[in-house]
Amino acid sequence: VSLIDDDGLLVPDSSIWETHWEPTFESQGRQKFTYSSAMAAAGLAEFAAALLDEDAADEDAARYAAAAAVLRAGVAAHLVDDDGVLAACREELDALGPAGGAYLDAAVVEAFNHGVVVDADVRAATLDALAGLSAVTGGYYRNDAGGEYDSREWMVIDLWMAKALRASGRLDES
Repeated sequence: VSLIDDDGLLVPDSSIWETHWEPTFESQGRQKFTYSSAMAAAGLAEFAAALLDEDAADEDAARYAAAAAVLRAGVAAHLVDDDGVLAACREELDALGPAGGAYLDAAVVEAFNHGVVVDADVRAATLDALAGLSAVTGGYYRNDAGGEYDSREWMVIDLWMAKALRASGRLDES
């Protein structure tokens, strides 16, 4: 909870890809990644629900549920471009402009898979945009940054995408 910044997103971190801690020629370093804020929102919401299930103090559950709501609102307010696409991080979206930038990271589908972003239009636009990350094998690349590391099929991304596509009724793509 203490890592939620004034904009409703987590403070800059390395996200799940661990290559973003220190700036390099390929990385801008720590950023406000969608995945990090989305997973924090999902975890806090689940923790709040678990506290209520255990008859814990309502104020504790309310505190964590409120923090999850702040993160969900921050993601919706600061990480969706003008076309309704959920971007990889705030810094890339801000730097590349709200429409048409190269700021895709398939990890954002976990925001849909965990109920952090529930807007059907954002889900559809994001899944459509991520379709451009298709690998020759039919799976998915991690992101649109290019380079040898990112331009390989990622099995975890394939599984996350399959879940999101299936939940969206896109069974053939799933």
